[in-house]
Amino acid sequence: MARGPAPIATLIALVASIASRPAGAQRVAEVEAPTLPREAAALLASVRRAPDGTAAEALAAIRDALPTVRDPRSRFDLILRGLAPLNAAAGEHGASFEALRTGQASGLFFPLQIGERTFPQYLAQLRRLEGFDAFLAENERLRGECQAQARMEYFVRLPELRTPGRTYPLVMAFHGGFGSHAQLALDWDSPRLRSDHIVAFVQGAVCRGSFLRAYGPSGAEDAVQAFRQLSSRYPVDTTKVVLAGQSAGAVLAMTLALDELIPAAGLLLAFPAVRRDSPEETALRRAAQRRLRMAVLNGESDPGIALQKAFGVRLDEAGIANRFLILSGTGHEFPPRFSEEIDLSLAYVLDRR
Repeated sequence: MARGPAPIATLIALVASIASRPAGAQRVAEVEAPTLPREAAALLASVRRAPDGTAAEALAAIRDALPTVRDPRSRFDLILRGLAPLNAAAGEHGASFEALRTGQASGLFFPLQIGERTFPQYLAQLRRLEGFDAFLAENERLRGECQAQARMEYFVRLPELRTPGRTYPLVMAFHGGFGSHAQLALDWDSPRLRSDHIVAFVQGAVCRGSFLRAYGPSGAEDAVQAFRQLSSRYPVDTTKVVLAGQSAGAVLAMTLALDELIPAAGLLLAFPAVRRDSPEETALRRAAQRRLRMAVLNGESDPGIALQKAFGVRLDEAGIANRFLILSGTGHEFPPRFSEEIDLSLAYVLDRR
């Protein structure tokens, strides 16, 4: 069936994005695989699994580990996701601020937001401390330096067992509201992805922290350019393209597929940040006619679960084949056996009978 045109609003946004770019700017680039923050990830995971009432022990473990960690990405994670919030939760806001300043002294900057939607929430307490305004100004200066050179970046993981002359399914993975390609590679990992798929881990062009990015207004257009690069450089089976994402990244993946910007055969969405009555009904019905399949994994305790359930109903009404799961004991986060769910979902969206 012939593809219909992309919605006018999408085309206008893409044109405006192009017009706003500096002449000759390179917006998308493939990069070498970064050093993955496995040490920090393992420590932070153990802290999350610790029994209630052991926050002091968790804090001590991270504080003791930090001086031995040399990788800047891991140090960034341990400060932002460990020392700063744990100290703040314990009421030790001075120690929380000192952790952030220690990171800044080594050139790190953090995703801080002041105003109606202050983030992180403990920032409201840190604002009262001496030296905070200067710290915030330096944080913004470092962010600006990053933004001056920022672009969408991705790195590729090829199948472990490759055969010359064969093409492979492509999975493009997108982080949430802000994230990184390195963390994507830790979260989106499974036996099937490693053995039989080309996987591109894609991070946005908007600097939020030293190792955190957002997609911004040009995210969809940049992702299309990334797909074109991937399909020209690697042996991609363009009939088996899967767009995968979490939270806001799941919404970006849907936009790319439903607006027919990337020829996706399937979508793999984890705790998507869906909105009421979006996407449009006509886009869903066109996707059903193209036989697009979706796997949607939701947590029963997700604050957006009501909208996610309504989205599942709309998929059924539009005739889109879907593997729609509501997982117990999970919120707006990956489920405990996410690797297994990835492989089951890939089989559902790609292995058609």
